Amino acid sequence: MAYITHSDIENLIAGRSYAFSVSTKPTDTQVDAYCTQISQEVDGVLEQAGYVAPVTDSDALETIKLYCAYGVVPLVEISRTPDEIEAAERDIAAFYSKLYKDALERIRQHQFDSPMSSSATGGIGSWWNDVDCDDDDKEPMFKKEDRY
Repeated sequence: MAYITHSDIENLIAGRSYAFSVSTKPTDTQVDAYCTQISQEVDGVLEQAGYVAPVTDSDALETIKLYCAYGVVPLVEISRTPDEIEAAERDIAAFYSKLYKDALERIRQHQFDSPMSSSATGGIGSWWNDVDCDDDDKEPMFKKEDRY
C-alpha cells in the first residue's frame, strides 16, 4: 500500500510544478512505483521502531504522507539521464533526501511531529488523549535568552 501517489508529488515543491504522464520522464507509473517503494520502506522503519503499520490515524497519516513525499522527490529529480540533470535538480534532490533521512530518524527515535503511539494495543495516535495539555505552570521549551 502506498501512502501517496504521483498526484501528491506534483505540487509539493513551491515554484515547481510536476505534471506526470505516460510521456514524461519519469512517467506517472514510475512515480507511483517510487511512492510504493518509499511507503514500504517507511512501514518497515515504523515496524522496527515498534509502531503499527500501515498507519491509519488521520493525524499521523498526514505526517507519514509528508515523510514519504520527502523520499520520493529525490528519486523523481534524479530519474532523468545524467546530462539532463541540472544543479537545481541536484540541490532539490539533496535537500529532500536529507529531510527524508531526518524523518526516518525521527521515527526511529520516537520523535514525531504528530501524535503516534508504539503501543500495539493502542495503535497510532492513541496517546493523544492522555497528554496533559495544561502547560501553564511549566518552563517554556525555549527561553528568550537561548541562542542558536
